[in-house]
Amino acid sequence: MRLQDVIVRPVISEKSIKGASAQNYTFIVAKTATKTDIRAAIKAMFDVTPVEVRTTMVKGVRIRYTRAHKSVKDEGYKKAMVQLKGDQRIDIFEEVKE
Repeated sequence: MRLQDVIVRPVISEKSIKGASAQNYTFIVAKTATKTDIRAAIKAMFDVTPVEVRTTMVKGVRIRYTRAHKSVKDEGYKKAMVQLKGDQRIDIFEEVKE
């Protein structure tokens, strides 16, 4: 798997911004990506050293259309929580303070 295809996008939410202050960053990754792939992609893309990579699969949600009597299942995704070494930071998670 190519390193560009491993990380889909960062998760920007209140919880992930709070985690970024403790050097824990959250990303949506490809379903087939392994922890080793994720670690290599983070190191190559952001020039930081990951200490720990945790992954979880998020289930999809079933959406029901009652009038048409149809149901559609939204696809799930894989989420990776990455902890960095020392006082390294990833800039996209930093809060903008005015």
